[in-house]
Amino acid sequence: MKIHVFGHVSQLISAKSMDVDWRAGMTVADILAELRINPLLIAAVLANGQRVASDYMPAIDDELTLMSPMAGGSE
Repeated sequence: MKIHVFGHVSQLISAKSMDVDWRAGMTVADILAELRINPLLIAAVLANGQRVASDYMPAIDDELTLMSPMAGGSE
């Protein structure tokens, strides 16, 4: 399964995309735990462009996008 990472979390795991071994019954929360990503660092998870919850069980051909909260900017 393909995972895309946007925002500062990509710096923590040193990648903007990666492949993860899919297992039946795994959830988004399981994937975050496997990647050692604190769920509090993720503002949104998308599966094939649609927002999903942490208990979502992705299909083998899903593409997940992990998005960090936006930060920075100016007044």
